[in-house]
Amino acid sequence: MRITKKWPLAAVTGTVLLASACSGATPTSTSGGSASFVIGAGDVDSLDTIHYKSDTGYTVDANLYASVLQQTFQPQDGYLRGTSNYVPALADSFTVAPDSKTATIHLRSGLKFADGSPITSDDVAYTLQRSLSKVAYTSAFLPYLGIANPQTDITAPDPSTVRIALSHPSTLLQKFLAFQTFGVLNKKTAEANKGASGWATDYFAKQSTPSGPYQVASWDPAQKITLTKNPNYYDTANVKASSVTIQNMPNVDQRYLALKNGSIDVALNLPPKLVAEAAKDPNLSVYKIPSSQLIYMGMNNTDPVLSNKLVRQAISYAVPYDALRQQVMQGYAGADDGPVPSTMATSVDPSGTKTAYPTDIAKAKTLLAQAGVNGLHLTLSVKASDAKATQDATFIQSSLGQAGITVDIAQLTDSDYTTKLNANQLQMFMGAWYSWGEDPIYQMNFLMRSGVTTNYAKYSNPKVDQDITQGVLATDPAQRQALSQDAQRQIIDDAPWAFLYTEDQLVVTAKNVHGITRPDDGFLRFADLYRQ
Repeated sequence: MRITKKWPLAAVTGTVLLASACSGATPTSTSGGSASFVIGAGDVDSLDTIHYKSDTGYTVDANLYASVLQQTFQPQDGYLRGTSNYVPALADSFTVAPDSKTATIHLRSGLKFADGSPITSDDVAYTLQRSLSKVAYTSAFLPYLGIANPQTDITAPDPSTVRIALSHPSTLLQKFLAFQTFGVLNKKTAEANKGASGWATDYFAKQSTPSGPYQVASWDPAQKITLTKNPNYYDTANVKASSVTIQNMPNVDQRYLALKNGSIDVALNLPPKLVAEAAKDPNLSVYKIPSSQLIYMGMNNTDPVLSNKLVRQAISYAVPYDALRQQVMQGYAGADDGPVPSTMATSVDPSGTKTAYPTDIAKAKTLLAQAGVNGLHLTLSVKASDAKATQDATFIQSSLGQAGITVDIAQLTDSDYTTKLNANQLQMFMGAWYSWGEDPIYQMNFLMRSGVTTNYAKYSNPKVDQDITQGVLATDPAQRQALSQDAQRQIIDDAPWAFLYTEDQLVVTAKNVHGITRPDDGFLRFADLYRQ
């Protein structure tokens, strides 16, 4: 099973950002705004920006709503890769005071929602307050933003200005403000539909007030959702695709066949086996995009046997990493040398070629002997619905057997798995993690800090906790790197997980489709799609 939590995740001090964002490279020849596209993916279960939803739901939100800032892209290996540069979107400028106590957003003039009503600072302030309220999972971002109380610290002193009072400097504020979870909603519509939560959560689950490049033309949750160009979007002239329809195709084989026969233009989330097959088809293009998505085997660090670091290290040495990357992932995976993969800044392995514990069965046996452990018998739990994780577990079972470790694979229903994982009842488990924004301190805080709910291995190291705490507040890049790498090295030595591999993001398209984007959150932006 993979626990796929895509957690959204620097501030500019005394700097004004004025340039409009360029969404990507300009093609030499395109069909411009006349192009319509059909994408095969999963279902859209909700449109609310502040609630967990399917990946397809997140993708739709990223195209319906504009944030005050946005990430820029640059061409890389045939697609558009998100850069570390964030520029104004709905904002005309964004500044942080020299004392780092106040951030100020000035909006562009003449902004409108899709229905023609004006976008004002009240809408932006409301959106930020809502996204950081107790009803939103994104309230977990508050320690990283330096905002103590969203309801009082985020204000709109005039129709075009938003001020944010900061309790401490934030190196991630810019990046966060570009996330689609902070996409601007219409405050008047929200307040007219407050509902039981007081934040219009029921309303926005099914309705939208688009501020971004697209609006909803039609939506049948069981079948498809069609988005059309928002004529009131401030940058509509640079939106290339006129409409995008996302077909709900839960069966990946059906999705692949639809792409091959031309019924759809883009297929998302195909398994590696089908992607490898697609790579042989001259009519299709495969985008193999390096990602920081970690695939790991968690070990319950509070288990009587697995609490022994030597045992966890032995297990890590017994894992068949090459087989997982080449046979399960068909080569669409990278090596992983710890909790911060090579695609993230400050990784201890910027080359992306190292494995934290290279496969060494003899070394595994030696460590087990040092630990005084014989005849080790463990249970590795997976979600029965996750074929890839089950295949990973089978390879691991066989390889650990060579080291004298017996592994039983427990295939659980999704609900049973989640219940037992949260109750700390799983001895070993298959997991996945991707952090929006790809920040190393943010990543380790959720995965390796003592007492954090998403630290499913129940790992605890006071020195790692200290590094993370200091890293959240650190603004000097050199200090952040030193703290990050110190924490990484301690975590790798403690082996709370077996760090299996990083999973590439895979997008398959018809040969004439271009403009594939890879932003930090991993969700495709449609505005750059074109045919050539």
